[in-house]
Amino acid sequence: MQELLQPTVKRSREDREMYDSLVKKYDFLHKRVETLEIITNKTDTQQTIFDDIFMKITNLVSFENTLE
Repeated sequence: MQELLQPTVKRSREDREMYDSLVKKYDFLHKRVETLEIITNKTDTQQTIFDDIFMKITNLVSFENTLE
């Protein structure tokens, strides 16, 4: 019985190690993307796309109000 389970246990351990490695790589890449967003937007905090859209709408509305 042990001989039958050994390959399965080995694959399970390898899968776990691969999963852990992928999680670490994902975290690293996610942080890099956040840093790039902050740098490209030239802000101190990360903005979401919704924040950006809201700011553009606000600027357009205020510009229209100055024309009236």
